[in-house]
Amino acid sequence: MWSTPHRSWIAEVIYGYLDYQLKTPCATRWNSEFDAVECILQQDQALLKTVMKKLKIEVLDESDLTLLKEYLAIMGPLAKYLDVLQSENNNYLGCVIPCLQKIKSGMTECKDLAPNGYGVAISRGLLGHIERRFKPLVERDSLMIATTVHPRFKLNWIAKENEMLARKVRILIEAGLENLDLHGDTAHCENMEDPLQMPSRATSIMNELDLFLVDNDRSLSSLNKYPRIKDLFLRYNTGLPSSAPVERLFSAGPLVLTIRRNRLSDELFETLLILKVHKRL
Repeated sequence: MWSTPHRSWIAEVIYGYLDYQLKTPCATRWNSEFDAVECILQQDQALLKTVMKKLKIEVLDESDLTLLKEYLAIMGPLAKYLDVLQSENNNYLGCVIPCLQKIKSGMTECKDLAPNGYGVAISRGLLGHIERRFKPLVERDSLMIATTVHPRFKLNWIAKENEMLARKVRILIEAGLENLDLHGDTAHCENMEDPLQMPSRATSIMNELDLFLVDNDRSLSSLNKYPRIKDLFLRYNTGLPSSAPVERLFSAGPLVLTIRRNRLSDELFETLLILKVHKRL
């Protein structure tokens, strides 16, 4: 079904019955196979069987449909959060741990899977590979700090029963805040002499951190209220690089450099390509 649509007469047959062209997997797109399987299951199965018989392709039976549904159920969280991690807006290093947690919880909570079937096997395998590949990464101090100083997550990514990890992350952030060299710090302003004054255990760092953690504002603009936290956010939350924008440029390239425009200079080709990609701006 995925190879035949590239032939013109077969594409006409598919469109004639389904009034829709099927999506096909692409090696350069991470979630294209998931999208293609989802597209097949979204079609009217009676019409789809008619098309497959017309094209002399083996018709999907109930076991095939069950397998595809289990594939979508297991791969759904992975496809969803891969899209999040390769987005171009508001995507930072602090998003990695929450996305991994969402992927694992989504796979673990999948229901209606046949015992010892395809879905259970692929779920077990993926969870094992994710654990082996990313466990050393998510245990890094820098990644835990990056996640916690992000206003969307704070300490919410840590399970309530894991108080030891929450205390460890808090100590890491306090140490990071103490190392910041902020100019114009007024934390040690002189106070009026008080004969009963006792040294306080609270510090400006602790107060700012406490206020940040209990603040219900989840927007990045809320960091403006906490200058030390913002500085720590900028230090640890680097933007995640993604190949998706580059792939879009490569896809748009042949639409600019056509047979009739094959003598464009490098500078002109680059200008036209950028203008085409950003034509909506």
